[in-house]
Amino acid sequence: MKGGAHHMEFARLMQYICTFLGVISLSFIYAKMFKKPKPDKKE
Repeated sequence: MKGGAHHMEFARLMQYICTFLGVISLSFIYAKMFKKPKPDKKE
């Protein structure tokens, strides 16, 4: 029983981490999209 409960806790933790990483990835994508200015010829 203890093992099963621990496994459930671990699964919940993994789901939380995956959601967190997903949010961070989306934030990075949006940041790249919005930070991309109109093509500048100055380099």
